[in-house]
Amino acid sequence: MTRAFISALGGMHANQNWMDVIGAICAGRFCKHVVVTASVSNVSFQQPVQLGNVVTLEAKVSRSFNKSCEVFIEVYKEMQTT
Repeated sequence: MTRAFISALGGMHANQNWMDVIGAICAGRFCKHVVVTASVSNVSFQQPVQLGNVVTLEAKVSRSFNKSCEVFIEVYKEMQTT
C-alpha cells in the first residue's frame, strides 16, 4: 500500500473501487462480454488496511443466471516483511 491510497486517518481509501474493478474483470472473463455493476449486496470491513500492507483481492463467480451473475470477492491484507 502506497501513500497515494492512504487517508488522513491512516487507513486505505478507494478500496470499494478496487472491488468493483476486480468484480467486473471476473464477470467479464466469465461471460465474455462487457459488464456493469448492477448492485452490491453486502460489504463487511473487518480491519483497516494500513500503509505498508500488501493487499490481495480474489474474485470468483458464485452463481450465474440467464443475463446476470453473482461475483464473490475477498480482500486480504498482510504486513510486508523486509
